[in-house]
Amino acid sequence: MKRIDARLGLQSGRPERGKKGACPMTVGLLSTVAAVFYGGTVSILALTATFARRRTLRHEARSTLAVLMPGRTADSQNGENATNATAGRRS
Repeated sequence: MKRIDARLGLQSGRPERGKKGACPMTVGLLSTVAAVFYGGTVSILALTATFARRRTLRHEARSTLAVLMPGRTADSQNGENATNATAGRRS
């Protein structure tokens, strides 16, 4: 009878194991999936903000990046105008 009690966790002195919370492996797996999804989203937006042909698409991607990454500004107009002004002076 002790073997059955031990397998079921009914033996005194031992904590009963049960479904009281999420498995740590499940939490880790979900965290990893979320981190990979977030990183992929930021990477695609960064590439779009850099290499998109249409100005509006670049602007929208930069605005979205500013929301996803705190501390970054979506002030792309100043950067583009400064680049255009510098190119104009060199010509």
